[in-house]
Amino acid sequence: MAFIRTGFSIMSIGAGLFIYFGFFGRANTLWSAFDIALVLIGLYLIADGLRWYVPAERIKRRSSFCDEDFEIADADYSEPKVAWNREHYRHDD
Repeated sequence: MAFIRTGFSIMSIGAGLFIYFGFFGRANTLWSAFDIALVLIGLYLIADGLRWYVPAERIKRRSSFCDEDFEIADADYSEPKVAWNREHYRHDD
């Protein structure tokens, strides 16, 4: 997910700069090339992130490690560990 979020950020900045400077007629060829490169880098990161995320999510859903007893502790470091809230997750097929 980090690659996907980073890719969206970079792509948005590149597209925003390209549209902003193109809209006001202050577009420079080198800056336009830089903005397009940012968009392409962002798209690459999104595609790469999805290439890893989609199969991992599919495997996670089929995993037998997540059953009805699966829980995650909601860490609150101001309290002792035994007092942390617990989140219970069900395994839905």
